Amino acid sequence: MKPSTQPAIDPVRIAIVGCGAIAQLGHLPGAMASNAVIVTTLIDRDEDRARSLAKQFCIPHVATEIAAATDHAEAAIVALPPHLHRMAAETLLGAGLHVLMEKPLATNLADCDAMLVAAKAADRVLAVAMMRRFAPSARYLKAAVASGMLGKIFRYVARSGAADAWPSVSPFTFDAAQAGGGALISNGCHDLDLLFWLLGPYADFEFHSDSAARMESNCVVEGALACGAQATIEVSRSRTLANTIRIEGELATIEAPLMGETVRVLPAGAAPEDLPQAEAPPLDFAGVMAAQLADFAAAVRGVRPPLADGTVGREMIAFVGQCYDRAALIDLPWDCPVELGAAA
Repeated sequence: MKPSTQPAIDPVRIAIVGCGAIAQLGHLPGAMASNAVIVTTLIDRDEDRARSLAKQFCIPHVATEIAAATDHAEAAIVALPPHLHRMAAETLLGAGLHVLMEKPLATNLADCDAMLVAAKAADRVLAVAMMRRFAPSARYLKAAVASGMLGKIFRYVARSGAADAWPSVSPFTFDAAQAGGGALISNGCHDLDLLFWLLGPYADFEFHSDSAARMESNCVVEGALACGAQATIEVSRSRTLANTIRIEGELATIEAPLMGETVRVLPAGAAPEDLPQAEAPPLDFAGVMAAQLADFAAAVRGVRPPLADGTVGREMIAFVGQCYDRAALIDLPWDCPVELGAAA
């Protein structure tokens, strides 16, 4: 049954361009749980895959060309590899469709700027899919920080990593030209987005990576935020990390999953073992995606701007570019000099 708490607006007719894992596991289940959108068309160059998903989710139309989105939709979700985002956005916006673009917005600033220009020229919404903002845990963190309940905030730590956890259909994540980089731009953009949304940008930072070729599997961003707090974000594709956010303040510390249903608040001076910890309920991923779609639909209908617009996506790519420009290699235990004895 679809939730009845979403805005009472005319449902937005949506085409999904790209039928990979995020479409199958995220956008389509989210749409099925939403009263705000109706998916009318699936578009993918692999027509058999598109037809299979259309049958599974009862979608009436299938196509292999992006231009077909205008036949039955007024907006589109683009879930293609990042190097194709600009092309797709300019095509769709130019045809008069609103666009929700999967993260990252693009692989470089020039493409981001071109997409923003296209959206302005067409007078259409360009939103970026920073779906973690819509998780209940993230909404609570936002309210907690805004309310001042933590007092002065001293430190923010997020650790994000799960080895081979996402069933990607395309190998684009292993090609820097298609993905724009490695773990930071593909996975860490979510972690950076939550930090910037909650506390604001870095004033100064260091970036350490295990790759000199922008194909990092492990990386760390750490430094001082403009608000005065220290912030550390660790991202891994090869290790399972805590997958939590911890915000330490003078009055309390708050801990939350990167995307979940609950948070834990520790009063100043309390140790984690001092407080009982109930088992967290499973994440309602479809509900999170439905909330993102409802936000996009409200923007399309002119109710309010999207929670994460194209400018948010551009600022993210600008910061990721700064990280890559100043990257230093992580100390690797196997990367050590070898002493060779004198020749006999």
